[in-house]
Amino acid sequence: MRRWLFMGLLLLWGGASAACDGDPSPTPSTGGGGSAEGGSGGAACLVDDDCGKPPGECGGKRCTAGACVLDYVAMGEPCAEGVCNGEGHCVGCVLDQHCTSLHCDQGRCLDATCTDGILNADETDVDCGGPTCNPCPDGGGCGEGTDCASGVCTAGTCVAATCADGVKNGTETDVDCGLACGAGCDAGAGCKSAGDCTSQVCLMGVCQETCTDGVQSPGLFETDVDCGGPTCAPCATGLSCFIKRDCASDLCQAGTCAPTCTDGELSPTLMETDVDCGGPTCGGCALGKACGADIDCLSDQCTANVCAPPASCSNNTLDGNESDVDCGGQACVPCAVGLLCNAGSDCDSGVCTGGTCAAPTCIDGVQNQDETGTDCGGLTCNPCGPGQGCNVPTDCVGGACVANVCIPTCSDGVKNGGEGDIDCGAVCPATCADGSSCTGDPDCAGGYCDPQLVCQQATCTDGIKNGGESDIDCGTVCPQACAPGDGCGVAGDCDSKVCLQSVCQAPSCTDYVKNGDETSVDCGGSCPMGCFPLYPCLVDGDCLGNECNPQTLTCEPNCFDGFTNAGESDPDCGGPCATKCPLGGHCLGPSDCASNHCDPTGHCAP
Repeated sequence: MRRWLFMGLLLLWGGASAACDGDPSPTPSTGGGGSAEGGSGGAACLVDDDCGKPPGECGGKRCTAGACVLDYVAMGEPCAEGVCNGEGHCVGCVLDQHCTSLHCDQGRCLDATCTDGILNADETDVDCGGPTCNPCPDGGGCGEGTDCASGVCTAGTCVAATCADGVKNGTETDVDCGLACGAGCDAGAGCKSAGDCTSQVCLMGVCQETCTDGVQSPGLFETDVDCGGPTCAPCATGLSCFIKRDCASDLCQAGTCAPTCTDGELSPTLMETDVDCGGPTCGGCALGKACGADIDCLSDQCTANVCAPPASCSNNTLDGNESDVDCGGQACVPCAVGLLCNAGSDCDSGVCTGGTCAAPTCIDGVQNQDETGTDCGGLTCNPCGPGQGCNVPTDCVGGACVANVCIPTCSDGVKNGGEGDIDCGAVCPATCADGSSCTGDPDCAGGYCDPQLVCQQATCTDGIKNGGESDIDCGTVCPQACAPGDGCGVAGDCDSKVCLQSVCQAPSCTDYVKNGDETSVDCGGSCPMGCFPLYPCLVDGDCLGNECNPQTLTCEPNCFDGFTNAGESDPDCGGPCATKCPLGGHCLGPSDCASNHCDPTGHCAP
């Protein structure tokens, strides 16, 4: 009873003091570091309970020097749910640095994601790297190669892929090899087309062994490099063998191909004086071949170490095995055009027609005149195809003469050198048209080599991942976006617009992307959080304030949305709202306050 009597006396004293001062307006108190809640010195009090709701862990109304004042704990100070916001409330966060994810939104810490534009969680750069997010592009931060799209991390930075970095990256089909590197991959390495392989043979995505890859291939049972075994050509003299069929000489002695008189080689072992002739073992040599004695020559005439015609070939008499006077046969010089012959070898042109030596042509099936290959090359005939002889580039269809042999090119009119089809695909700059043969998708202009190895136009309905699709018949190149779980390269490939670790993710309400049935980013639809005022909506339930404007289809600001808007003086109170603001709330005038009293500091007071 005495307590209430004392408070009454204080109130009378305060009123009398104000009347004596002639100033009916209350003034703020500076006591206790807070703001006064009442008139001069605030509402009269003895203890904190006299000021209404007791102050919480982040402060509130306290009784200081006999007056109720607002005394808030400084912003950022720890509290049960996070930190104090400086206005008496304990919230999850106020600033980004209050969150381990470094992302504070509307007083709550959001989980770190790979699309939030912040370097957080285990990322090595903003939204990339680490075990969760997609690898970082060149120039991004990294801790190891797996953090980088290139697979190469140098001094903490992702660097561009090269063909010498020891990593399968870029457009390589295997580590540092493939068509893009200009270096073919060895047998067993990955490939997309023949041009990726040293062997120029790519089957089922793997480079195959061949008889021309410059490597002794166990899979082909070669006995030496590119020769021997049941598949490749026989080996030359001196190379390894197992059985006689491994050797061009058809003679395998002590694991080595031995020379014979028919192996196409000059054999010192057999004391041949020229290739496959002369010496004590092989037959005599033809005219013009090297010799050491008369016995080395078919003509029995060795002059200056060259087999020469015998005297009978210059006696103006048809004798011996001559086909015409002093020409033809084994010993004499070949006969000129128009003279008699028994075989092509009797003729200088190499062509015997109807018993007469015929003039050379470019269609006689014999290499003669100035031809570098059979019926090709030289100044008279058309250029030669790959594998034919040559002296200069113009002797070859493709214009490439190496070691006196025309080599394949992309302009020789022949399907060779690992090409998908004639002069296209694989190693050639031109891709192959639909209907052409192919060795893999890169060969084809349409981007699709079908199981029958024929180029077809890739479509988004063919049931195959091709033509730039990120998964079967979906991705940015197709009308259809990819479903969760499908492969992806960029967010646009996915229906959810979220691509992590090259896999499309299911829509969620925390991925910072408008997807699923959301009406705006991570709100509305089936998401637990309603959308902020003026955000898109379809129905009332999409909005925080449960009111969707049917004409604009945006969330209408109202007295239930948790924001200060539409003339309110504090969130959802004052102004047009039926709910008036409580003590300590912001106000513009007395009508905003439940107490009907707005002090000069703009706060509702008793």
